[in-house]
Amino acid sequence: MVVIGAPEPASPSTIYGGANSRGSFATAVLAGIGAPVNTETMTVLMAQMRVENTSSAFNPMATTQGAPGATNANSVGVKNYPDFNTGVSATVQTLMNGYYDNYIAGLRAGNQENANQIVSDAAQDLNTWGSGGVAVLSLVDSTRGNLGYYTGLPIGASDSGNPGGSGASAESTGLSLPTPIPGINIDPFNILGNAAKNPLGALAGIYQVFAKTFGFADSALKFLTNVHTWVRFGMLLAGAALVAMAWGIYKDGLVSGTINTAKKGAEVAALVAA
Repeated sequence: MVVIGAPEPASPSTIYGGANSRGSFATAVLAGIGAPVNTETMTVLMAQMRVENTSSAFNPMATTQGAPGATNANSVGVKNYPDFNTGVSATVQTLMNGYYDNYIAGLRAGNQENANQIVSDAAQDLNTWGSGGVAVLSLVDSTRGNLGYYTGLPIGASDSGNPGGSGASAESTGLSLPTPIPGINIDPFNILGNAAKNPLGALAGIYQVFAKTFGFADSALKFLTNVHTWVRFGMLLAGAALVAMAWGIYKDGLVSGTINTAKKGAEVAALVAA
């Protein structure tokens, strides 16, 4: 597969995971964008896949890129792909569409930068993707520590948040398992499973549920923290105050005029009567 504008695909010396695993998929994607395949770049993609935690076919990064034979996996357009190569090609096309240049640059610099730095520098790109920079970053360290587990997960398999039987899970804590929310690529089970060993990750996961459910969380935050928003709000209040003042003056004048008219009418009536 050759992507216009990309360097020649790398030939990775290490392929993580078995056939049709998250690791083999990430290996092919990294090769497709010309990025090194190593612990750090693999950790980044595994952390993103953990956030997405999608069951869509051959699409562990939950792209909505169209492709021959693709079908919708959920209501927001995340695709099911007919085979491994189609899924890899669609994911590479998404990464190369011009919206993720910082992310690609970080992955290509994976021999010089660690996963934490790559994700931090590409946080806005990950927000654009929908995974969320904060959510991905919160899972980087735990992903690196259990990389063999996460790369070995089959594509489409749910991440229980319980690699190798370590940590707490919903079963071990006696919690009831919630039903995944339709159209959301995050299984609440994963949030519960990670809560005890990774509270920050759990909170980030909860944020992602709301962000993807309502679709306006990031926009609302940016709107409320933008100084221009409050300048416009102040101008709106000032305008409303001026309108109220003008109405008050008009109303006072109207009442005063009515009273004066009534007085003059009474005076004329008195003169006529006399």
